[in-house]
Amino acid sequence: MEKLETSTQSNSKNSDITGEHDPDNVSGKCATYVRLYNHETGKQFADKLHTRGSKPAEITAKPGQRKRVATDDIPHVKPAKTPCTAKSSIKNSACLASVMRPPIPGYLTAETGKRSKEEILSQATDFLQQYYESIKKSDTEEHDARLYEVCDSICLTGTYELTSDELVFGAKTAWRNAPRCIGRIQWNNLELFDCRDVTSAKQMFEAICRHLEYATNGGNIRSAITLFRQRVHGKGDFRVWNSQLIRYAGYLQPDGSVIGDPVNVEFTQICEELGWSGEGGRFDVLPLLLQADGRKPEWFEIPPELILEVDIAHPKYDWFASLGLKWYGVPCVSDMQIDVGGIQFTAAPFNGWYMGTEVGARNFGDTNRYNMLETVAKHMGLDTSSNLTLWKDLALIETNIAVLHSYKEAKVTITDHHAAAESFMQHMDKEQRLRGGCPADWVWIVPPVSGSLCPVYHQEMLSYQMKPAFLYQVEAWKTQSDKKGKRLTTVKVVATAIRFLTRIMKLLLASRPPLTILYATETGKAERFAHRICDVFKTGFNVKVTCMEDYNTTDLLNESFLLVVTSTFGNGEAPTNGETFHRDMKRLIKEHGKNGNRNNNNANNHDLWYSVFGLGSTAYPDFCEFAGTVDTMLNEVGGKRLTDVYKGDELGGQEEAFQEWARDVFKNACDIFPIHRGVNRKAILTMLGTDTSEMYKSYRIKPVTRQKEPDPLAELEKIHDKKVFPCKVKDRKQLQSATSSRSTILVVLDTQGRTDLSYQPGDHVAVFPTNDKELVHKILSRLELEYTPDTVLQLEMQTEGQQDWTKVKRMPPCTMQEALSRYLDITSPPTPDFLRMLATYATSSKERDQIMLLGKAQSDYKTWINTCHPNIGDVLISFPSIRVPGWFLLDHLPILNPRYYSISSCPKVNPNEIHITVAVVKYWTTASLQSYHKGVCSTWLEELDVGAAVPAYIKPAPSFYLPSDIRKPVILIGNGTGIAPFRSFWQRRELEATCSNPPKFGKMTLVFGCRHPDIDDIYVEETSRAEKNGALLQVMTAYSRLHGKPKKYVQDMIKENPKLIFKHIYEEEGHVYVCGDNLMAVDVRKTLVQILGSKGRMTSQEAQDYINNMRESGRYHEDLFGVVNRLSEPKSNTNRGATSTGSSNWFMDKIKSTFAYEYLSR
Repeated sequence: MEKLETSTQSNSKNSDITGEHDPDNVSGKCATYVRLYNHETGKQFADKLHTRGSKPAEITAKPGQRKRVATDDIPHVKPAKTPCTAKSSIKNSACLASVMRPPIPGYLTAETGKRSKEEILSQATDFLQQYYESIKKSDTEEHDARLYEVCDSICLTGTYELTSDELVFGAKTAWRNAPRCIGRIQWNNLELFDCRDVTSAKQMFEAICRHLEYATNGGNIRSAITLFRQRVHGKGDFRVWNSQLIRYAGYLQPDGSVIGDPVNVEFTQICEELGWSGEGGRFDVLPLLLQADGRKPEWFEIPPELILEVDIAHPKYDWFASLGLKWYGVPCVSDMQIDVGGIQFTAAPFNGWYMGTEVGARNFGDTNRYNMLETVAKHMGLDTSSNLTLWKDLALIETNIAVLHSYKEAKVTITDHHAAAESFMQHMDKEQRLRGGCPADWVWIVPPVSGSLCPVYHQEMLSYQMKPAFLYQVEAWKTQSDKKGKRLTTVKVVATAIRFLTRIMKLLLASRPPLTILYATETGKAERFAHRICDVFKTGFNVKVTCMEDYNTTDLLNESFLLVVTSTFGNGEAPTNGETFHRDMKRLIKEHGKNGNRNNNNANNHDLWYSVFGLGSTAYPDFCEFAGTVDTMLNEVGGKRLTDVYKGDELGGQEEAFQEWARDVFKNACDIFPIHRGVNRKAILTMLGTDTSEMYKSYRIKPVTRQKEPDPLAELEKIHDKKVFPCKVKDRKQLQSATSSRSTILVVLDTQGRTDLSYQPGDHVAVFPTNDKELVHKILSRLELEYTPDTVLQLEMQTEGQQDWTKVKRMPPCTMQEALSRYLDITSPPTPDFLRMLATYATSSKERDQIMLLGKAQSDYKTWINTCHPNIGDVLISFPSIRVPGWFLLDHLPILNPRYYSISSCPKVNPNEIHITVAVVKYWTTASLQSYHKGVCSTWLEELDVGAAVPAYIKPAPSFYLPSDIRKPVILIGNGTGIAPFRSFWQRRELEATCSNPPKFGKMTLVFGCRHPDIDDIYVEETSRAEKNGALLQVMTAYSRLHGKPKKYVQDMIKENPKLIFKHIYEEEGHVYVCGDNLMAVDVRKTLVQILGSKGRMTSQEAQDYINNMRESGRYHEDLFGVVNRLSEPKSNTNRGATSTGSSNWFMDKIKSTFAYEYLSR
């Protein structure tokens, strides 16, 4: 601090106080006080407490007879040297106040040394003086008798035991004396659990569980401390090896990165060495590692009901919850000792409650912890390219806001740093009055956020150590010895060896050409392909695989080799975890220019070579469009194409396309980059033709016991890495007439007031369905099961050459019934890869050949998929010789992904509700097979009872929001359930139109298509009312099934009104919203091009360019879905009639008793 004023008995302000500035007090002068100044208020006070020592003690040999103990036997007690006054190893003293765990001079364990009797007696005398002063019995006969008793015990045994009351006072005073704690105002409310009678690790565990239960208190946190047996010379220590009772694991990865909390990497490795195995997630709670009497530590899982965790969300940013952050409610420090009256308690877990910055700034913000600031900043849209934008500060504040908000919402005790600082100033003022001072370490007291805004920042403080005290200890595993006295270094040596090997690997990798592989995905498929290409390239390159949302685009300026694997979401948009990358790339291109400017900003002046592989479906008109967008952007920042964009169609040939891309990329890369001579290129090219990820692995399923019934929401969150929230079915309404052969329903979901489910008109809701019970039963009946379908199973994997079996973490332990019902996709057609693996389980050679043919022949497979749309149940029935084991489906079936629905309601009109418009899908595949298919989510929603739970989350769709300039005209175009998001639009307009001072809106026109006005003109009453109220300018409805009239579709209605359309989209620069199936969207685009050409006198290319510019500028919005290829729609539950629609008769004639069976036999 700037000002530190000291005084002596002479009361001279400017005196040189040797006792204060000379740690060894060579001059013999004694500093009686230090004047401390508050630079904000001008207030000052003198700290005298730091000079306190023990008076010569008097004890009675017999009641009524007083005897003075020789002062030589009881040394004068001075405050312990603090890190600021301790001699360092360098020439002069150095301040160690900012060191997390300062060196402990002369640190002794129970086995390496002990305190002298004189030292213990000295500290015991001082402590008893404090204790009896606190109960106003100082220098009484009771005081003397107790001191005599303690002195006698020390002389005989070298130690003594504290009474229960002394122990409580000592623990509270140790907290009171802790100079680094800002929350000491609560010191007198500490609850102590005296567990000095505990003798085993199991008893320690039981005591700690009681501590956690008391402290948690349903979220109303209570401060507590548990003390185990004191240190006794000749016996082993009691230790809690954990730094805190609840801590998250940190898993060190081969590339040096960490999943979880990096600060706990070493401790996690120690737990694993002792037999514990975590799930490998970011927030796996570590076990308790407890040591009793110096014996080998034992580990115990903390019961989940004792772990209070808070999911972190933000009051303003809905996306914050999707980051998947959480933290525990009870911070319980467990690796410090408490020193009371010369007695050391080496196992003393102690808790208060959190100050928000400890979680938000330190745990989430620190770069050596979860390091979330850049991720938060990118979601906020901040410019992270320069520190001058203060993006770290902005992200840090919002993170802390999210923490405080979340704890408050969860009703878990927490304090903000401003309140904590103010309470500390009150505590400091009170301590000055009561004790004449307050030890405080300014470096630690000032909060890590907004320090100068807190009153403690301006307050001078004096840091010194008083006894009783909390003291740091050497980590338990560094002092652990076996019974023979030999130091146990196995765990530490292993950890050191791992770090050494990691450094060696880094040196080896550094000599290889660097390669970065980026992926973006909605379902996880692109990520799997990214890791497959990594497995091949890592033999010759230093490879890093990164999700697009975690990548800093400014790093492109220094990349030399980049591969991208990405899917496309919706109508040519980026997947969710690719949106930030897309936005940052646009900004990068804008800032650094195009074609060649990269090299001007590149210090190494090397080329960026890249290649892109896209995944998608040709059922969509914008097939793999985002892959093409990424390719173009990389070229615009100066990158050079290693190959053209490769595209893999999930309807057929995706695997073959990937293999071809991988071969071409590898060949070209080897020609450009220096590959080590030891790399066998030929072998690698051969391997590229095969998915090697499963070649050297064995699987098994193992029955396990669950401690409690699983929480479906929590399990879904683990599988999908998304925050999932519960809704309830509030109402359901049939929108089509009773005479209709189809079904469209309005489902009303009750959000129960959860802010996490807030949304805007245009957003989507993701719904997690459950599979059809009949289909699940059909599949179970065809499996080769080792256990009953209701046995809880854990899937395990063994890699060739290893003895241990490891848990497969793609899904939690569950029954086969649960897996097929909740977690696995059993309705999507099997992929060619899956069919080839499935063929190995066919006992009939004929069927095996037929399945292999489907898995290899692109044209046959595509025809089979388009005409029959088979699911895994159909395959198992059609090829009855297949007897597939349960583990095969658990490992190879895709995960059941959520279904996205455009929200059909405005939140201001329907608070705490989400409306979705659902077309119920049901159809027969073929008359001969009689396979009745149901849409997974639509039929599930149709059959749910009112009040049933629906797991869901909100997926924002900002590209489909209404214009920010509300004066712009809007054209809404949709067919069938494509009207869904438009309902939220007109509801919002109706509400705002009824305001006392309604804004001036642009005109909104609805173009809607359905079959018949008396059958499926859904929401006709609402649209008519909106038209009358002025929310809608005009409603144009196209009917495709009017008797005696030609079919009319939405594009026909647009053609009939060219003047209005041209005026809105060209002259008035309005917005177009299209929602519905892909084929309709293509026809609408063609029609608009025609209108622009005729009315605007443009060429076809100019008109097309105008539409493209509308899309780029955010004026042409699409929300599209694929066409459901129904072979036959039932007119009733018993009508299986009908011929197929749109399928080739020559192929259908070939399908006899089972689909594709006769066809493949020809």
